[in-house]
Amino acid sequence: MKLLGFLSLLIISSAVSFGQSKFGKVKCDSFEVAAANTDIALVYKKGKVGIYNKAAANYLFKRSEGPILHLQGTKTFLKLSTGNLEAYSLNEDATALVIEGRAKDEILFQGKFGEKPNFRIDGNLNGKEGKAYKSIFDTRSSAPINYGAKRINKNLILITNNRKEEFDPFAEPLKSIIDPKKDSTVTDPESGNIMAVYPPSKPGHNRSGIYNLKTKSWFVLPKYSAINELSDGFALERLSDNGLVYSFLKMNGQYMLRDIPFETIKSNEKELLALLGVAQIDLYAAANQLHPINFFNRPAQYHLVRHFNNKYQLVNLQKKLNYVTQPKDMMTYNRDFNYFIWIENDSIYFTQNALQLALPMGAGKIVLTQTDPLNRKSFELFGMINKDTVYQKEMGDFGLFKEDRNLSIEVDATNKDEVIISNQRLYSTFDELKEIDREEGFVDELIEGYSPKSMEVESSAIWKKENGTWIKKTVDYAGITRLPYGYLAKTGAYAENDERGKRLVNINAHYLVLNKEYKAIPYLDVYDFDNAELLPYGLVLCLNNRCAFVSNDGVLLTKFEWDDFSLEGGKLKALRFAHEGADEFLWEEREWLDSTAFFDLPK
Repeated sequence: MKLLGFLSLLIISSAVSFGQSKFGKVKCDSFEVAAANTDIALVYKKGKVGIYNKAAANYLFKRSEGPILHLQGTKTFLKLSTGNLEAYSLNEDATALVIEGRAKDEILFQGKFGEKPNFRIDGNLNGKEGKAYKSIFDTRSSAPINYGAKRINKNLILITNNRKEEFDPFAEPLKSIIDPKKDSTVTDPESGNIMAVYPPSKPGHNRSGIYNLKTKSWFVLPKYSAINELSDGFALERLSDNGLVYSFLKMNGQYMLRDIPFETIKSNEKELLALLGVAQIDLYAAANQLHPINFFNRPAQYHLVRHFNNKYQLVNLQKKLNYVTQPKDMMTYNRDFNYFIWIENDSIYFTQNALQLALPMGAGKIVLTQTDPLNRKSFELFGMINKDTVYQKEMGDFGLFKEDRNLSIEVDATNKDEVIISNQRLYSTFDELKEIDREEGFVDELIEGYSPKSMEVESSAIWKKENGTWIKKTVDYAGITRLPYGYLAKTGAYAENDERGKRLVNINAHYLVLNKEYKAIPYLDVYDFDNAELLPYGLVLCLNNRCAFVSNDGVLLTKFEWDDFSLEGGKLKALRFAHEGADEFLWEEREWLDSTAFFDLPK
């Protein structure tokens, strides 16, 4: 039986190869009917392919070297070559082909049901020259209709052809055949409930694959719902009888994983890394890295992965492998406010929903400020080069929780090979503290705006480009400020009170001075400090209620024994006060001047 089947296959193949097929009046080696219109077919003859209309008895596209692919389930044909990618679609009467786009590397159609798709041609939206379509989001995985072609290398072309199941939410029940005036109904035999019968939904399809121009055959058969490009291969997703399964195919055609259920892969770190094709995977918390006390108590859902080619990408691994973003040179994300900061082609981008601002690396800063701490809709976004504002926009609701206060984000890209992301934010819960006289039933509001909990969110960090790769160089802080000789970093404070206002938990903020290698600088053998204030002429560091002064070249000028610093006659003036309990005249209520000293500032 096996031999007979093999001989039959040879006979069929021979019939196709030696021109024993006919489509309409055209004799050919073989043909492929377009399912959308059975009068249309791709006809193959003597190594060339054309598109023929049997009803009209003419070629809609004359035979050429090809290849030409029909995207089943659509009216679209793709002509592939090492030169250009071309997309054609049938007109309404199926009597002509209309060219939808010509690209060197990518044509991608995206749209909603019932609408003509938008399309991206070589990075330009709808083919408009000069309007670069730069996006952080991996839109191919989110649109209900996706089809097109993308060049991977000289020989391989990624063919996307996916459509989700379509149903009409406004459809009316079908009319009864017996009584057209009534709706069709069906009775559930178990419950006895009577339900209306609605028109069936239009089935979707998943027919993405990878075509090999050199062999003129499929490198990956068109049967996948998603194909994700990795640094040395592809993650292939398809729906099988066993549910969602994944394969990992290397560029050399070797499968490292094949049709493995997603839940199995998730529980195996080695297989997960293989599927993702990445060198590293890091957990991302709800708002980057929060304070050690999980204030929101929400599980993380995103992972930041670093590919072997040192590109960063955000993925969601909750129910399936979902690439949230496209690979970028550097990327960070804040889930609470849904903004991305990313670097591509020596430009830095700030993206929040539909808003996007970009600056050349090394040019300046991107700053978002809350202009009124009590108004969650009072924001301004600035793009600044040196001290000049090149972009300014007032923003509406930035997605803050009602308890948020004092949000500010600064992206310092004044150094071409370094980015400082300082996201300073105070989060507090607000309540009213009340005193109740149980005998009289009297309620006295003691404090309005009482805060049972408050914290400073830690989501600030420094990234640096080393040997062409962007690396996160610091842990997450509550805020980071650039100094002439390094950086001032602040950890987040946390406080929690009971219903009577008694302090239960109190974690104070600490300040660290980092050098340009991002290591903490000790002053008098101390690394972290209780408070800090940055002045134009230096830095004030405080420890145990006394302060010292560090000049703008990073040199400690005083001991930790002063309370106030100012400039006087070109010198640093230091003041020390005697605090409550002194026998002398009190200066400014509870303090009096104890001593004064002057120090030379470095020139």
